[in-house]
Amino acid sequence: MKKIGILLASLLLATTVFAAQKGAFFANITSSSIHKATMATKMSFMFQKDGHATTVFLNDQGVMIGAKTHKEYAKAQNNLKKFIKQGGTVLVCPMCLKYYNVDPKDLIDGAQIANHQAVEAAIFAPNTTALSW
Repeated sequence: MKKIGILLASLLLATTVFAAQKGAFFANITSSSIHKATMATKMSFMFQKDGHATTVFLNDQGVMIGAKTHKEYAKAQNNLKKFIKQGGTVLVCPMCLKYYNVDPKDLIDGAQIANHQAVEAAIFAPNTTALSW
């Protein structure tokens, strides 16, 4: 009986520790839609604020969202600036930058040129949920 009590206490403790850990979030933004960009960046900012390790990956047409020269994305860019300031990671696809003629020097402060290792680490981190826009 004592062993069952110890087992139950251990399970309760393990469940409590697991419940306290928040999963990671990976936002894959491929769209150049202003609405989708604003929604995705706001959601990422809120998840980061709630304690989820969050990564935003700007790729395909989504790279334009991170370019200061694209003023039409001002709301999304402000969301990303707040997101980065509170510790969020913004990765930007280098091939997509080149394809869409976006100069890496024009990226918002704190955005990082991605490599496959950084994307892999973020998307395959344990307990990660990914959404794509």
